[in-house]
Amino acid sequence: MPLYPGRVEIDRAGILSNRLALAGLVERETRTVLYLRQIGVAHIVQPYRLPGYLRFTCGGAPPSRNRYGRDIFAENALSMHLLDNRGFSTLVDRLHLRQRRVA
Repeated sequence: MPLYPGRVEIDRAGILSNRLALAGLVERETRTVLYLRQIGVAHIVQPYRLPGYLRFTCGGAPPSRNRYGRDIFAENALSMHLLDNRGFSTLVDRLHLRQRRVA
C-alpha cells in the first residue's frame, strides 16, 4: 500500500474482500483516501490468533465497536496479510517517521 505525500490510500481488491462484498457481509468502499492532516491517531490492533489491522481515527470515520469482525472491515481500517506483512510494516514505519517530523 503506497503512502503518498499528504495522504494514505487503502485499496481493497483481494479475493476475501471481493467475496465478502458479493455475499453482502460487508458494505464499504473498495478504495479509501485518508488525508494525513485529518488523521488523529493510527491504532495497531494485534489480536492473539487473528490477523492484526491498522485503524485510522479521523473525522467522519466510523468509531471502533470493539468487535474484531466489524472493525477489521471498516472503511478506515487496513488488515494485515496472513503470511507477508512487509508492506504493512513499511507503512507503519513511514507513519512513525512522519509523526517524528511533525512533532
